[in-house]
Amino acid sequence: HQDGSIILYYGPLSSFRGVDELVSAMPAVLSRFPSSRFIFLARTSKGDPKSNALKKCIIEHRRAKLIEGVQSRKSLIQYLNIADVVVLPFRFWPYVECPLTVLETMAVGKPLVTTLTGAIPEIVQDGITGLLVEPRREEIGSAITKLLQNEKLASKLAQNARKYVERFHSWNYIAKQTREAFQECLA
Repeated sequence: HQDGSIILYYGPLSSFRGVDELVSAMPAVLSRFPSSRFIFLARTSKGDPKSNALKKCIIEHRRAKLIEGVQSRKSLIQYLNIADVVVLPFRFWPYVECPLTVLETMAVGKPLVTTLTGAIPEIVQDGITGLLVEPRREEIGSAITKLLQNEKLASKLAQNARKYVERFHSWNYIAKQTREAFQECLA
């Protein structure tokens, strides 16, 4: 497991999404797990200097691969399935709801490292359904290392995350909650 592990990020290539902190964490992780690879499935913005700088750092790194563009559902699922750890290091999340990428990762049953930002801590329980950290390279790197070192913990988090999504974010559950809310309003 520790040799050739795959660490996956997917989403826009921006510092808003904390990608710069993940890129900065790569050397520390690779010093412990030199055979690991980082895969970035990223939508890039050609006119954004920060996005271009991040793109350049990833492309130049020998243990990182940048795959640009919007992925098909099938392709995204394939990448999620080969990942040993998924990292979604949001620096800021301005919306009320949890990012869909967090729920997708949990639904697929993958160990997740994400941040204490926005509504994420309402969904991800630290040490139970994922690891929550501050969006800083040291904490991100430590959390990735922890999961790569402890396959039992990674598996437990992944299983718990999957069960959580099945229980609280399935269409049946959402339909039941919606129906109950309407019934309450009509009563």
